[in-house]
Amino acid sequence: MAPAKLVVDFGDGSGVYAYDGSWTWMSNKGGAAHMKLWNGYLVVDFGPGHGTYQYNGAWHWLTNWDAAPEMVIWNDGTNNNLAVDFGSGKGVYYRDGTGWHWTTNRSTAD
Repeated sequence: MAPAKLVVDFGDGSGVYAYDGSWTWMSNKGGAAHMKLWNGYLVVDFGPGHGTYQYNGAWHWLTNWDAAPEMVIWNDGTNNNLAVDFGSGKGVYYRDGTGWHWTTNRSTAD
């Protein structure tokens, strides 16, 4: 699938679709907590119990942790990183090309 111009989450039970002149189904999961464009790929936190995934033509699992209070793209001067606050008891991590890296136990949810 060519890069979509728009990705829409139509909510629980309706799914996620891409639009590039016509609608293309991407997932049955809906009700995403977060959707971000990171390094040219869509990253979706599908909410409680569903995990966080990256999409590049197919879904790739990133973590079982989900329902993050915050998810942002952060450039550290070298890399575009995906920074995620996974909430109380987990803390803030960032993901680069090598994996997840812990930064702090603090959370915006605390």
